[in-house]
Amino acid sequence: MTKIFTLLIITSSLSFPQNADFRIGLFTGLNFSDISGDFHSDTSIKTGLLLGIQARVNLNNSIFFTPHLSYSMKGSTNNGYIWTDDAGYSKSYKTIESYDYLTLDILFSNDILKMENIVVDLSGGVSTSYLLNAEWDLDLPAGREKLDLINSSNRYDFGIVLDSKLHFTLFNKNVFSGIRYESGLTKIPEISINFKNRGFSIYSGLLL
Repeated sequence: MTKIFTLLIITSSLSFPQNADFRIGLFTGLNFSDISGDFHSDTSIKTGLLLGIQARVNLNNSIFFTPHLSYSMKGSTNNGYIWTDDAGYSKSYKTIESYDYLTLDILFSNDILKMENIVVDLSGGVSTSYLLNAEWDLDLPAGREKLDLINSSNRYDFGIVLDSKLHFTLFNKNVFSGIRYESGLTKIPEISINFKNRGFSIYSGLLL
């Protein structure tokens, strides 16, 4: 994964002119993801890494085409108790579902607020994700076990994305911070059980 992003960064820097009409940005942040659908009413948020690059193409004075390509760690966690015998004793357990994706967001953004050295934009669009890794980590009273879910999961995930960024100048550099919400449209497992990705991200980055 490190080699992939290094190649993307180098290629992007060399292939495109860095001017006011086209900018490349690098960003990193955190995902706060969960899973909605069948049997997932009691899950809680899983925190994961977000790492990516973006383009910012000026279509006119306030409308931009802003695709994002990112490595995104998603999933959910579950904590509970299981009965161990007839006397009613129980022990806690924890499960973690982890889904790692290479995600392409196709977004269009509009600058909704412009001040001196500060711009706020609002973006919307769709996402297409390719599943790189999927596993279920079970921490049970009897011991810990990991299950590989890659062969029972859909390799592609599609979703709807809303995003907002604050652009500003820091130490003469063009930087930005953003928040992103995604709701998945594709069920994760290939079997009939229906559950989907959802969550939001916070991130910061630098326009080159």
